[in-house]
Amino acid sequence: MTQAWLKTAREEFHRDLLREILTLSRDGVPSNADGKNVRSNEIAKLVLEKIGKARVTEKLSGQRLGSKFENICGSFVDSCLEKTRHLRPGKFSVIYGSRISEYDQYSHLKELESLAQENKELATAIGIDYLINPDVVIIREPESDDTINSKCKLVDSSVANLTGLRQENRT
Repeated sequence: MTQAWLKTAREEFHRDLLREILTLSRDGVPSNADGKNVRSNEIAKLVLEKIGKARVTEKLSGQRLGSKFENICGSFVDSCLEKTRHLRPGKFSVIYGSRISEYDQYSHLKELESLAQENKELATAIGIDYLINPDVVIIREPESDDTINSKCKLVDSSVANLTGLRQENRT
């Protein structure tokens, strides 16, 4: 009997994480843990137990780990989006390194970013770097009016002038 595609994809995702990122130090500290935080170590070890056996090696730098993690996660999500395209109409994309405030539903964060630049304590308190600069964003591309109106005339210049779904509103 053939195994479900998602099970195979998840196993491959876990193998990639174990091959590229998830390791143990000689002291038994997982690379995805804050080594000084007991609870973080416990959680990281539980994750490793669930997905496989980590190799013992020197931990990569945070930047290299982060970049590899972004790419592995992004590839997994992208392959899942492609495989389930028939369930969700539209074109979805995995975007790396963008500013979240570029997207309609988060445009208000431009104001927050501006305030945080003026007040470093505020920036620290809300973790502005992670809030404004996520590693990976999944977006649904806007649609042309021709696509939206393909079954019947749903929109024209008199309605839906603020929705991000319409490519027409992006120009």
